[in-house]
Amino acid sequence: MTRNTICVIDIGGTNFRCGVYSSGKVEVIEKRLTPNYYTVNEEVALKREIVNMIISSFKKVNHIYPVNSLAVCFPGPVTDSGDVLGSSVIFGKTLATPFPLKNNLEEALGEDDDIVDILVTNDLTASAWRYSDRYRSFCIITVSSGIGNKIFSDGRVLVGESGIHGEIGHYSADLNDLSIPCSCGWGKNHIGMISSGRGVEIIGKHFAQPAGRYRATFLMSSFAKAIDYDETKITSELIAKFADQGDFFSQKVIGDCTKPLADAICLLAMAMYIEKFIIIGGFALNCLYYMTALKENILQRGIYNFKIADIDEMLIYGEHDDDHGLIGLGKMIEWIATPHHKQ
Repeated sequence: MTRNTICVIDIGGTNFRCGVYSSGKVEVIEKRLTPNYYTVNEEVALKREIVNMIISSFKKVNHIYPVNSLAVCFPGPVTDSGDVLGSSVIFGKTLATPFPLKNNLEEALGEDDDIVDILVTNDLTASAWRYSDRYRSFCIITVSSGIGNKIFSDGRVLVGESGIHGEIGHYSADLNDLSIPCSCGWGKNHIGMISSGRGVEIIGKHFAQPAGRYRATFLMSSFAKAIDYDETKITSELIAKFADQGDFFSQKVIGDCTKPLADAICLLAMAMYIEKFIIIGGFALNCLYYMTALKENILQRGIYNFKIADIDEMLIYGEHDDDHGLIGLGKMIEWIATPHHKQ
């Protein structure tokens, strides 16, 4: 590794991953569970734990490969100044005041560490940068325990200084017989609680219960037989597995759950020029039927003058790994260091 090596840290809702980035490649050095409001129930202590983990991992990397930059991405809105505004998966609530993560890191590192740049940004903003040299305009969407997105156009991610844009997962869908509170605390029937892996599990259980929309279909399914006809045993992993095996109930659930996300994609595609919609995230990448259902719902909803071939060309999978944020962080730091950016 050269002096241009960058320490990159992706703080995910589940895993904390640290690596070194150089010349478009990343080597993962460390992977740990991310602390959250379940494991550390006091907010100040949780923030301190996050800062300490970052500093500890950075020092470990810097001992192996002397680095000149530290870049961190976080699963929630982040301002241009590196303040975290919140994260439902980490804090479980909206923060009363911003968490000045970048400033905390600068204070913790002090003047003893020769750091040229410290970057703190949103996880999907970082992920979008991984694809920055492939397409002029695209929307990256993650489908995992929640839904998130960012739009990249003409060399930048379209978020304001506040960092709150690119959050279609918190747009409310119109569902006649469902009322699902979002973990963010701001409303019900958010796309992230419906079209995600978590949403598929919640709605699958709802549809299979005695008064549910698809109770009869559930009872006749191979899926129901496999779980002893007990809807409380439904999980997102099992729905994904059986949907890919052709189980009608599982496919009906995923078909209904993908409708709100399909509506959002149709609106974005007609509102502005977006060359590609790139789908990442564990649930979508590990359930082939999810993409099938999503495309079918987009076709049914309709994008002006689009046929199925156009949808196939527009909606694609991202790379099938966990390195989106780590590689994207490295590319962001490289871009920040260019003379063009500094003009």
